[in-house]
Amino acid sequence: MTDNSSSVEIAPGLVKVELHEGRILILQVSTVSRETLDAGYEIVAQAQQKCGSDTPFLLVYHLISPTLTITPYMRTLVLKLNAMNPHVKGRVAVVLPKSATTVIFKVFVTLIRSTNRPKRIFFTLPEAVAWLEELL
Repeated sequence: MTDNSSSVEIAPGLVKVELHEGRILILQVSTVSRETLDAGYEIVAQAQQKCGSDTPFLLVYHLISPTLTITPYMRTLVLKLNAMNPHVKGRVAVVLPKSATTVIFKVFVTLIRSTNRPKRIFFTLPEAVAWLEELL
């Protein structure tokens, strides 16, 4: 990605990338299996807990497969993460491939309310990262 990044495969279909010494977390998701979703949930929950009042929580969900869809289990985990640590400020970017399921994800992301961590949809990773970097 850049000279200032690290990446590691966490579970099948889930790669964790960190930018700017871990200040931006990117989860590249290519499957919605329970194993993948559970691993992603744990990473995001831990990252949120590490953020202090002066450190924004900056996350990108990079959904790299055009066939991904929202499952009831995914919805449950995302809503739990959204409610967790409401005092933590930051931004959450969702990068979607252009596909038929994009509309479903757009509606889902729009319906999730979080005053301290606004969410935005992007179609390219560089645009999403640039939006998060505004808070660095």
